[in-house]
Amino acid sequence: SRSFCIASDMLDRAPACRADLAAASTSGRDSSIARARPRASSPVRLQDVPHPPRSTGEGCFRQAPWMHVTEVTRRAQAAPQAIWDLFADIPGRTRWGNAIEHIEISGPFEGGAVGAVKLKGQPTRRFEITECDPPHRYRDRFFLPMRGRMDWLHTVREVDGGCEVTFNVSVSGPTSFILTPIMRRVLGRELPPTVDKLVQLAEEDTTA
Repeated sequence: SRSFCIASDMLDRAPACRADLAAASTSGRDSSIARARPRASSPVRLQDVPHPPRSTGEGCFRQAPWMHVTEVTRRAQAAPQAIWDLFADIPGRTRWGNAIEHIEISGPFEGGAVGAVKLKGQPTRRFEITECDPPHRYRDRFFLPMRGRMDWLHTVREVDGGCEVTFNVSVSGPTSFILTPIMRRVLGRELPPTVDKLVQLAEEDTTA
């Protein structure tokens, strides 16, 4: 989906976080933030995106609670596999994520795979598929500044006449208290049309 990197953009604009990022850059404690921002003219390559901290973390990162952001559910007149095929087609996500400039994954669409995504006007972000149970559910985790994490849980449930698809978004990390209200507003506008487009394509692929 297209909206997760909006969080990092909002976070970069937040005065308190800008001060934290500047201090971290000056002190050298988080130089990876600067390295994670490629030049605008550089092509997106997965190997160029720094690896994020592992999920075990330390200090406040380990203790930070997950905060629920939003959930969107839509019904599709299509089989669950039709939705899943669109999920699994990583390069094809530009079909239903209009803001995606480039996206790639290191291997098959399965748990443990890592990838990188570049949205228009956004820095490249690395993500990891942390859970995958085809064609029912998968979770991917996106890594944000200040050791933030954003999880997107996608579930597909078979119902009479088709299936029901749900996107559930949560955030964690030291800045989650800032990200949560911002992302609730942003995703309230951005996420429903994205899910609607996904459903539309699944239905078109089913009837084709």
